[in-house]
Amino acid sequence: MRRSIIAILASALLVLGATALAGCAAPENSEQLVREDLVSELDQIKNADEATVKEVAESMESAMASQAAQMEAMGISPEEIASSMFEGFDYAIDDIKVAGEEAVAEVTVTARDFSEFATGVAEMASNAMADPQQFAGMTKEQVMTAMGDQFKQILADLPLSETDISLDYEKKDGTWQMAPSATAELFSMFFQ
Repeated sequence: MRRSIIAILASALLVLGATALAGCAAPENSEQLVREDLVSELDQIKNADEATVKEVAESMESAMASQAAQMEAMGISPEEIASSMFEGFDYAIDDIKVAGEEAVAEVTVTARDFSEFATGVAEMASNAMADPQQFAGMTKEQVMTAMGDQFKQILADLPLSETDISLDYEKKDGTWQMAPSATAELFSMFFQ
């Protein structure tokens, strides 16, 4: 009988101990979980692999379908443009504020300034119109190749700029994830 009482007490102590330990589990660190997800997302841009470049290039290709033939004639691939978007990309997470089921991450991003791209292409076209003699004696293919080389130089010369962005996060089904508005904000950082 004494053994069964000791066994019951031991079992009760084990149950109480397990319950107490469960209550001591570390609380969820929402800020850290947001940071981990953000690093994962931004590192995909910073360390863009071939698959990421291809995915962006395919999106660009469908968005620029009307210019695809002209770009191909100039020897420019969507992969080249996409790849240049990622060159020099870096970031620093400045702050993360969590309020209930929402969070905001303040991030300083360094990226190529593609707003300068339109200016460069417009200048290239203007120069070509102003001085058509620069193409004298060239075949159409040679002219397109020369324009393509200028286009590629514009891409290569795009400056890096630093931009502060705010990325919204939300907790859905117990998981922190970027809000849809954050995706648009990430895209806009290239076109400041």
